[in-house]
Amino acid sequence: LFDTRTPNDPLSVGAVPVAGEAFSATFVGNRLVLAMGQHTGLRYCQPAAGSIGLPPPPEYSLSGPYRDHNPTWDPVQGGLVVMSSAQSGGSMVGQLQVPGAAFTDAVSLGGTLIAAASPQLGVLIVDVATGATEVARLTFDQDLSNAPGHALRLRRSGDLLLVASLEGSVALVDISAPLAPRVISAGNTEQ
Repeated sequence: LFDTRTPNDPLSVGAVPVAGEAFSATFVGNRLVLAMGQHTGLRYCQPAAGSIGLPPPPEYSLSGPYRDHNPTWDPVQGGLVVMSSAQSGGSMVGQLQVPGAAFTDAVSLGGTLIAAASPQLGVLIVDVATGATEVARLTFDQDLSNAPGHALRLRRSGDLLLVASLEGSVALVDISAPLAPRVISAGNTEQ
């Protein structure tokens, strides 16, 4: 954790004792919430025998998107971790893991957490008041759009949520009633 009130001189103020890769962090009230995932990529992608060229890529390539349909890609995993605070000595008070999902971003709306979960889960609305309980979901599938993609990044402006999708477009969601998100536009590709 860094204090960035002076951007050209950030101050390290602590660390959160969790295993894994934190893709995003936000506060919901006084609680710190971490969106955890893992970088995915081809494993052991060695060049063909006898080829001369660039050295082989690392064991895990960090440039690939989530590809759950390709067996040569490692399975996706992650979760949401809710800490009692960002203070030194804060404890974990909740955790949400969805099999096959990596949580790539999170934003808060009042006392509610909104999280992007890839691949193909979309946007989850989570109650973090007493732990981490999913209360609603906006699934990114062919019923949403003809090119839904994988929810990757979230930005909130008032009661509007913009969801940037990998291999898709930007979805615009009305979150004025967070437990019943309503899609305004899902970026259909016109034919």
